[in-house]
Amino acid sequence: MIPRALRSPVMAMARPARPREETAAVREAADAVRAETGLTAADPVASIIARRVVEAARAYLDEEMDPFVAALKEAQRRLEGCPFDTLATDATIDTLGLFVAARVQRLQARQGRMIPSQDDEAECGELWAGVQKTLWRRYLKALR
Repeated sequence: MIPRALRSPVMAMARPARPREETAAVREAADAVRAETGLTAADPVASIIARRVVEAARAYLDEEMDPFVAALKEAQRRLEGCPFDTLATDATIDTLGLFVAARVQRLQARQGRMIPSQDDEAECGELWAGVQKTLWRRYLKALR
């Protein structure tokens, strides 16, 4: 007799796989970190990658948003091929989407009320720390 789980309409449904670009960039970043630090264990390497990706993402969001300047910087990023910038800004990887989703969730929880800039900066720091932890877990899986 076939088990009930296999007879149901949904069989072996799983989460979608992470983009291949992300895995390639994580491995390239890991090679760079290992060359710089001499670390070999996946855990500290993933932690360093996550920290540097969050730093790159924050810098990207803080940049001037003039369309011409942004296009030039994007072209420069693509030419240089830094894996940390790729992980932070690539649209298929969507690292910035993690921060934006958390930010929107907090704004909805406050029912759209604005908070003082000092509290806003502290909240952004908390959100980026959460994003860094999520990225660390994700990169650790990619490195194992």
